[in-house]
Amino acid sequence: MNTTPNQQHLLHVDLRKVLDLAALGVRRASTFMAFGLRVAADESVRSASLDTNFSYRFMPEPLSAEQSVEARRNFALWITANGLRELEQHFAFFMNEIYAVLVLMASQSLGTAIDPQRNRRMENDTNLVGKLDRLHAEFGIAAQYRDYFDSIGVARNVFAHNLGIVRERDCRGAQAFTLKWRGWDMVFGSHVVSGPFSTPLEVEQATTVTIRPVERTRTFIPGSLITISPHDLSEICMNFLNQAQEIEKSTADYGRGKGLHVEEALIDPSQSPP
Repeated sequence: MNTTPNQQHLLHVDLRKVLDLAALGVRRASTFMAFGLRVAADESVRSASLDTNFSYRFMPEPLSAEQSVEARRNFALWITANGLRELEQHFAFFMNEIYAVLVLMASQSLGTAIDPQRNRRMENDTNLVGKLDRLHAEFGIAAQYRDYFDSIGVARNVFAHNLGIVRERDCRGAQAFTLKWRGWDMVFGSHVVSGPFSTPLEVEQATTVTIRPVERTRTFIPGSLITISPHDLSEICMNFLNQAQEIEKSTADYGRGKGLHVEEALIDPSQSPP
């Protein structure tokens, strides 16, 4: 981001690097979860040695079949927890920078000085939903994934603070905790595909394939363990990327509405390494 002061107070903003803060989190989380969950599903894994050249042993070597199953099950939960943390952490960095851009845009359009405490208050707010609400309250930028992020944040806290086991407090007065996010069904003819499939799908005749957004939910009672499938995790990753792109676009529109010149992000986040 850079500014070019002149008589019209034009502000030139390149949002590519700002958007990539969130996109990087999606790339990292999706890649690392893909690697980790494939290992967790590999029944041939029987060694838990960190360094096979030395005799430091914290687990039996080799693992028994039962020990391997239990270790890989817990590893999958650990990978999921860290994937959700990665998504939230990078999105928080993105939100802090987007907020700073918006504050600068408002200041430039009004010709007023920036209060450094505004950005600091945003950075000190560690709750993603709180950051989204601040963006809406101060700049009118709405987030259509807000409630999903609220639910995903509860799941991340359950993993971080109670090893993935739901507590009564996580249910917020309800009988169970409901994890929810936006998913996408594939519809062709009378067929609806709502998740992964292992064999090719066949139709009797040529038909149009459409993608239909839906709200996914998974319900967990107190004392139960939160489990999220790889397909569900891929959709959750897409929630974060879509929300970041929506906010970036709204930020560009906000600046243009203030009479500023804004260079919108024109990158494909999938083309960069994690």
